[in-house]
Amino acid sequence: MKALLASCIAITFIIFLGGCSKREQPKAEKKSSTLSEVEKLLAEKHVKKRPKKLSVKSDYVAFGEAERSSQEVFVPFGGDTKKKTTQAISTTKHNWPPHLNSVYPRLVLPTLAGKRFPLERLKGRPFIVEYADARSPVSQGLAGVNMFRPIFGVSPNISIQPIASYFKRYTGGITISSPDFIYVHILLTGPDGKAPTRDVLRHWVSHFRLKRGPNHIILGGHPDLLTYNVRKIAPGFQVIDRNFVVRASATGIPGDQVIKGTILPELSHIIKNPGY
Repeated sequence: MKALLASCIAITFIIFLGGCSKREQPKAEKKSSTLSEVEKLLAEKHVKKRPKKLSVKSDYVAFGEAERSSQEVFVPFGGDTKKKTTQAISTTKHNWPPHLNSVYPRLVLPTLAGKRFPLERLKGRPFIVEYADARSPVSQGLAGVNMFRPIFGVSPNISIQPIASYFKRYTGGITISSPDFIYVHILLTGPDGKAPTRDVLRHWVSHFRLKRGPNHIILGGHPDLLTYNVRKIAPGFQVIDRNFVVRASATGIPGDQVIKGTILPELSHIIKNPGY
C-alpha cells in the first residue's frame, strides 16, 4: 500500500513539473521575439545613418554653357575632339584675324591644363594679346631668349628684349604685373608650324619661365586659326579695350619699334581712361 502511494506521489510530481515547463516556454519565446525586434530597430537605425553617395557631375560642359559659366571646361589640344573644338571657335572664322577698331573674335582656346578659355570672359577689362610663333626669333626674344638659350633650333635675335622690360618705360610707369589690365600670351604655332600640343606649350612656358597668374593668361593656338598666313599675325600684339574692341594692332612685326611707339602707349591710354 505504501509503495502504491509513493508511486502516485511521484507521478503527480512529474506531471506538475511538466505543466510548469509548458507554462514557462512561451515566456522564453516572447523574450526571444523581443530581442529580435530590438536588433531589427538597431539595424534600421544604423542604415539610416549611412551617408548617401554623392553624385559626380561630368567635367564635360557644352560650349554654350561654357560661355555663361565662370569655370573653364575641358578640351584637348590639337583638335583631338574635332567636332566640339571646331564648334567652339567657328564663330571666329568670319573675323579672323582681328582688325583695328573691330570687335575682337570670340576665341575659345586651350590653357596649359588642357581646359578651354573663352576670351570673351575678359570683356569689361582692358587686355593686351601677344601672338607668338615658336619658330620666330622675335617671339623667342620677347619671351626672354637673352636670359635663356634659344629652343627649337631658332637663331636668337639679341636686339629684342623681354617684353616686360619695355613696359614701365613706354607706358608711363605701368608694369607688366599691374592689376589694371590682363596680359594674354597665345602661342599660335609650335616648331612644326602647326597648332602647339600641350607638351610644346608647357615646354615653351617652362623654358622661358613665362609668368602665370590671375592677370597673366597663357593659351595655345588652334588649327582653325592657321588657315590665315600665321606669319602675318605672329609675332604680334593687339590691345583690346573694355568694350572688347581692338584699339591698337601690330601683327607680323619684325622688331620692337611698334611695341614702343604704338602698342604700349595705347594700352596706357586705355587704362587711364575708363571710357574705353
